[in-house]
Amino acid sequence: MQHAVEQRKHQRHPVNFQGVFSSCTVQGEEGVVLDLSLGGCRVASPIPMHSDTAIQLQIRPRQAAPIYIPSAVVRWVRGSAFGVQFQEMAEHESKALTRLLWSLPPLEQDGSSNPRSEA
Repeated sequence: MQHAVEQRKHQRHPVNFQGVFSSCTVQGEEGVVLDLSLGGCRVASPIPMHSDTAIQLQIRPRQAAPIYIPSAVVRWVRGSAFGVQFQEMAEHESKALTRLLWSLPPLEQDGSSNPRSEA
């Protein structure tokens, strides 16, 4: 069995921020934003989502103003979490996200944050 190769373009940062997402079938649902990067994030939510669903997402960090991503796509779903790839956002939102990420520690790469080890 081959090991999966990390294909992410952006470094992930462990976070636990409130988020609100909407799609054509879901309006204003809350979730928890996890593993945030410049290119996407993981969202935990009891709302069932499907791969390739277009969503809008607002990330609400405690120490900064909300960041709005008007165009994102659900790339994978595992249990009550789903991975989101950001498609586009306003330049000022991108700069705010960059500033926020610079203030956060990177995700540990030693296996201690391996999502497969979570129950």
